Amino acid sequence: MEKIVSVFEQEVGCRLATLEECARSAATQTIEPFHTSLLELGTGRYRKKGQSFAKAFCFVMQEGLQRYPWMQEDLQLFCGFLSQDSTLSRESLLLEMQRTEELLRKRRQDWERKQENQRQLELGLGVLGGLFLIVILL
Repeated sequence: MEKIVSVFEQEVGCRLATLEECARSAATQTIEPFHTSLLELGTGRYRKKGQSFAKAFCFVMQEGLQRYPWMQEDLQLFCGFLSQDSTLSRESLLLEMQRTEELLRKRRQDWERKQENQRQLELGLGVLGGLFLIVILL
């Protein structure tokens, strides 16, 4: 998710790409479950239904990612990084993308830190359990 936001940010900031072009570019740099969803957005099919890109992005991503064990807050943050307000300037859109990317990065780092703490706790409990068995058997 962080990578996709980063690609969108680079494409909009450097190339002045449209959001559809950003979706196609991000699709080439990601794997499933994102690849297919981003390709679908890049084709512009959502316009036939009268939807904005932001609404289509949110719908397609939530539909494509519902099978995966995402934290609901992460998914809402990711799906909402494109403002529903289509009148935002390019600079405002870039600021929103940067803010979202930073929040996703912090959430990932927190999750990694929790996983590391849990691994250390499990290792400590394993060692203590082994020592306890040694004491009991002696």
